[in-house]
Amino acid sequence: VLWAYLRDLCQTPGFGDTVNQRHVKNHYYQVQSDVNPSKIVPVGPVLDWDAPHGREDLGGSPFGGGSAPTTQSNLSSYRVAPETD
Repeated sequence: VLWAYLRDLCQTPGFGDTVNQRHVKNHYYQVQSDVNPSKIVPVGPVLDWDAPHGREDLGGSPFGGGSAPTTQSNLSSYRVAPETD
């Protein structure tokens, strides 16, 4: 259920297109030395953020009666962080 929720977040305009998941993972494992003193970054899992999340089965909208918080078209200084290893 949590993976489906994260896939849904990553497919939400203004969230998934501005979050670099690889960077988040590497930062967590390499900078948080109290969590991972060896600074080893695990290889997996293989993640497909565009896979179906199943939210449509729940009904309703993640935005309630509103709309997505933002889109690329209404941000004048929009930039996507580059993928890094």
